[in-house]
Amino acid sequence: MNTQLNTQLSLSPNYVEGRNTNDVTGIHRTLDKGKQRTVDKGKQRRTPVATKDENGRNVIHVSLADGSHAILDDRDFFHLMDNDLSDQWLVNSNGKSNSYVRCWHRGNLVTIARLLVNAPSKSSVKILNRNHLDLRRRNLKLLTPPPPTSQPVWRPQS
Repeated sequence: MNTQLNTQLSLSPNYVEGRNTNDVTGIHRTLDKGKQRTVDKGKQRRTPVATKDENGRNVIHVSLADGSHAILDDRDFFHLMDNDLSDQWLVNSNGKSNSYVRCWHRGNLVTIARLLVNAPSKSSVKILNRNHLDLRRRNLKLLTPPPPTSQPVWRPQS
């Protein structure tokens, strides 16, 4: 699913430092090979906005389908865009009080946090501050399951 994404993040060659204060996917970015990103007819396009966080770091606020906003590091956002992810994201709940920021990519619903940490299958991503909309790298921790034991666990009978 996320094998297309490279774990080493770099700035897009189309990213211009200091000129990304407005529409970060349209005005100051060009799309290779004439690709156009569109939304369904009749729906208004939600535009990601570049800003700075409380520590002065460059971040992107991505408007979600429910009206809330996800926040992530600008380098991570541009890396996702360079790998053909849509910037039209949504919040999806698993019905057990866990919510995930997701988007459609090549016909699959993908979880943004898993892509950002390049999580392999059977692993999970912990949101350290429990705000599922905060996708800054410092807030994400990859949790891998323990390796299976080769011998069965012996328990004395009581």
